Amino acid sequence: MVDEPYIETRDGRSLRRGQLLSGEGRLRAIGVTILALLLLAASIPDSALLAQDAPETWEVSRQPVVRIGMVTGPEEYLFQAIREIVALPGGRLAVADAGYLTIRVYDADGRYLHRMGTQGEGPGEFLSISGLWLTEDGELAVWDHELRRVVRFTQAGAHVETTQIVHPDDRMGNLQRFLGRMSGGEVLLAALSGRVRSDGERSPSSNLLFRYHLSGEFRAAVGQIEGMWFYRGGGSVVTLPFTPVPSVVTWNDTIYVAVGYEPEVEVRDRDGARVRAIPVPGQREPTESDWAAFQRALRERADDLPVGPFLVNFLERGEMPLDGRMPATAGLLVDDAGLIWAKAFRPAEDSRWLRAHAGLLAPGGEWWVLDPALGVTVARVELPPTVVPLVIRDGKIIGRDVDALGVERVVVHELRRGGS
Repeated sequence: MVDEPYIETRDGRSLRRGQLLSGEGRLRAIGVTILALLLLAASIPDSALLAQDAPETWEVSRQPVVRIGMVTGPEEYLFQAIREIVALPGGRLAVADAGYLTIRVYDADGRYLHRMGTQGEGPGEFLSISGLWLTEDGELAVWDHELRRVVRFTQAGAHVETTQIVHPDDRMGNLQRFLGRMSGGEVLLAALSGRVRSDGERSPSSNLLFRYHLSGEFRAAVGQIEGMWFYRGGGSVVTLPFTPVPSVVTWNDTIYVAVGYEPEVEVRDRDGARVRAIPVPGQREPTESDWAAFQRALRERADDLPVGPFLVNFLERGEMPLDGRMPATAGLLVDDAGLIWAKAFRPAEDSRWLRAHAGLLAPGGEWWVLDPALGVTVARVELPPTVVPLVIRDGKIIGRDVDALGVERVVVHELRRGGS
């Protein structure tokens, strides 16, 4: 049995909290308690208390104010695989299409202006588009993980430089993920490491994080994060359906990470050291109905997924046990005010098995807006069911929309914050 905490009175006597205090001892205890509560309340900003108790509801326009894309028409208005969008000065948008392997630029009204880059291995060309960002010098940079190099262009479309990324260890050949831009002309990249080996075993992979300069020079290893969870059964290795898919975004030199099953966003410095964590609301354990809804969605969409029929067969053989844990988040973004947007995980929509591409979020859903300065949730946002947000700035949500026929478009929706 653990003793109750003691309160020390002014005359040196110690009393258990459960004992009756009388006279001066009681008054002193009450006074100390009130003073502590007042000091605690004064140390927390009013905005933080309000945000914790009642997050605002922000609304997104049902219809886009700008829509770019066609079912048929000129190629510059057709999209195959929108991967990244960068907002440029004057309302222009640079759109990276991993299908056409090019970057197209449109004006604020959605009119095509020009393109840059094409498929190939020469200067200004690429074999993959795994990242697109605006450098500190105002250039557009493309991360090509197939060729392990960065290709840079002016905003007008002229090729500036193609740089090979060089890692000290020649065996580090799977630098796939672009995670974000850092200061000083650096970028954050990740490499996958480790997988499950024994039948019936569940195990996470790891993502090793590295900083590189745009010149191609290796700068630093900045730790690692837990990757997706894998399961081995019947000789086959697959991800768990409800596995966390690591989400990493950068803001200046701060790294925000949502990994594993924990309902939190980690805050790390530029060297990868954990500074603190911000709680994310709404996590729960999966139920049998969640599992059934996921299986129905998988069977309905199997033919549209890269290995959908294999996964259905794997499930029906009884190899995959109930995925008994569920991550809190399905993705992260940072808006132009530095607020973090965290997508709440939905098992029948956000399951890894239901993603056509590991790096692409499922559209729509519930998002929580977190203030990293206060460490609290400030708003809840429900997105239109077909929209995947890629950029949030200037009171607008810019993203990828896919209709019932699978046609992709760039859309811009207005965002109405609480009280605005």
